[in-house]
Amino acid sequence: MRPQRILIADDDPKLLALLTSSLRKSGYDTTEVLDGEAALESARAQKPDLIVADVTMPKIDGFELCKRIREDPDTADVPFIFLTALTSSTDRIKGIRKGAVDFISKPFSIDELRAKIASIIKIRTALRNENLAELRSRLKEHLEALQQIPVYQKSGGKTAGSIKEELFKKYGISKQQITIIALLKCGLLRKEISDRLA
Repeated sequence: MRPQRILIADDDPKLLALLTSSLRKSGYDTTEVLDGEAALESARAQKPDLIVADVTMPKIDGFELCKRIREDPDTADVPFIFLTALTSSTDRIKGIRKGAVDFISKPFSIDELRAKIASIIKIRTALRNENLAELRSRLKEHLEALQQIPVYQKSGGKTAGSIKEELFKKYGISKQQITIIALLKCGLLRKEISDRLA
């Protein structure tokens, strides 16, 4: 299993070095950037498991970075922690409303930060595993239901669209679910997706 990937964004090179050293010693893989724009590009390219970012950064500030991370479907579920010198409740509330899971004020305890990161990643991993297990179970149920339906076994000249519509009306199976099941059945989904659902 690969190490969890953490993106750190802060315009203070000394703080970046400290965070990088500490998190790598804890077994994390880290990427460090000095501004919000680079953080956004890195997040989109690498899809980290967690982002730690300052609020006051050049180019794009942390609030805007968090907002854009949440707006992108590829990064929307990545946990985001603000690590900042801002301490007012207004700033904290703004950060949480933008989508951050935590707001840690500087100066901070590196042990507290590591503990929070470990806890957040553990929860995220558990949720992902639960969602995969649920998806696997639902796909299995739908596949079993499909195999029992005569129209699926022999279409009798019906189009794929009319078959999907009939399955939706009779069994509540969405067209998207039917497509996924069909692709899985035919082995047309990417191998890694099939492996994760197996």
